[in-house]
Amino acid sequence: MATEKPKRRGRRANGEGTITRRKDGLWQAAIYVPQPDGTTKRKFIYNRDRDALRDELTDLAYKIGKGIPAADAKVSVGDYLDGWLAEIKPHIRPATYTGYETNVRLHIKPLVGTKRLDKLGARDVRMLVEVLRSKPVSRGQGTMSDRAVQYVHATLRAALEQAVREELVARNVAKLVRSTIRDAREHEPWTPEESTRFLKTAAEHRLTAMWVLLVVLGLRRGEVLALRWSDLDTGAETLSVLGSLQRVGERLERMPTKTRGSTRTIPLPARAARAVAAHRVAQGAERAKAGERWVDSGLMFTTAHGTPVEPRTINRMFRTLSDATGLRPVRVHDLRHGAVSLLLALGVPPRTVMQVVGHTVMEMTMERYGHVNLDEQRAAVERLDRVFGEED
Repeated sequence: MATEKPKRRGRRANGEGTITRRKDGLWQAAIYVPQPDGTTKRKFIYNRDRDALRDELTDLAYKIGKGIPAADAKVSVGDYLDGWLAEIKPHIRPATYTGYETNVRLHIKPLVGTKRLDKLGARDVRMLVEVLRSKPVSRGQGTMSDRAVQYVHATLRAALEQAVREELVARNVAKLVRSTIRDAREHEPWTPEESTRFLKTAAEHRLTAMWVLLVVLGLRRGEVLALRWSDLDTGAETLSVLGSLQRVGERLERMPTKTRGSTRTIPLPARAARAVAAHRVAQGAERAKAGERWVDSGLMFTTAHGTPVEPRTINRMFRTLSDATGLRPVRVHDLRHGAVSLLLALGVPPRTVMQVVGHTVMEMTMERYGHVNLDEQRAAVERLDRVFGEED
């Protein structure tokens, strides 16, 4: 009687990798996976249930196909962050990526980069925050600002949230640590009187119209520098905000606006329309003077040769004009705060203000930008006197 040959197991399913059974009864699978540093490594996984192991292997193969670095239990925080940065780079704004990469390279990796990802605890994150708060800045005097420390903490928190979603860690330990601002002083924007004084001084500046748009309409610095003449509709007297000028590496690029709600068309008040019209004439004179050296960028606000204006240059111009006016120091971004506050104080409905300045959330308009100065508060309580009458 012929001996019956054992049945051969069917061919492995596509993507199943190499599955074998060990002598102790465990099923073992092996697959090559990409590491955060760009290399590959053979990874072994085990399960007593062959079908469960196959499902786990299929999920791992899917991640590999998507280009997601598969960290093992011994991956360091630094290696994981390198992989995280590579994964998110195509999906976020260049300026955001630059900020994340800088925080990882200069602040997070030097302090906790060698720590195993699965061993990182809340105490490590708390230590990171405290060390950064006492860390000297590279230029000038003093230490890192609380706002800068918050940004570093937020970067680590975002990275660990991705690790939680990929089931590389059980919880986001960065969420267990608070990095509050110790001296949370409000930046009080200029009053309408102070803004008016500033615009009188800025009337002699070659970019007068730019300052008018920043003060009156509350445009962001990058938005005003990205304006093109094609964004201006002189017939309808409107201005379309469609982009933001940002530095990306070694060059300035016109990027999309900060959010979808930031893309908007707004009416031009008469003062702004006159300033823009005068600026168009002045730019034409600069074009004629520059001749062949003129670069036709199509931008509304440029250098004397038609090239884009470096955003940081605006900060220096603003400080010079503010000092010449004798005004208390504020930031360029505080002009935006002042425009919102003034519109709200004039009784403009918050939703309308929200559309003018390009906010996507009402709370942003009301809480962060709706500054009320002491004079406005005094006027409000005096109206209460008129309602209730004088005391007998």
